[in-house]
Amino acid sequence: MFAAELYWVAFNRTPGIGASKMRALLATFGSAAKAWHASPLQLAKVPGLDQRALQSLLQLRSTLDLGQLQAQITQHRVKVLTWESPNYPARLLEVPDSPPVLY
Repeated sequence: MFAAELYWVAFNRTPGIGASKMRALLATFGSAAKAWHASPLQLAKVPGLDQRALQSLLQLRSTLDLGQLQAQITQHRVKVLTWESPNYPARLLEVPDSPPVLY
């Protein structure tokens, strides 16, 4: 099982997935992990997730090694903050298009 933040990082690396699409994914699936593992049919039903973003996500999902990504984060001692992190800057959360992930 991977840390929840890893799925946020994976989405952050997906072309076409920004703050608004991330909010739609979270609203639909409840978590970044569930959204990452959703079927293409389930993802196609997410409001605001256009075909280009969907194809980018499916392509990245098929090639991204989450274990390797986790190892890189650990090796480089990268601190990952997401909207759900207690240390994410509260004032930044007030910005409508605040970045879903901070490093």
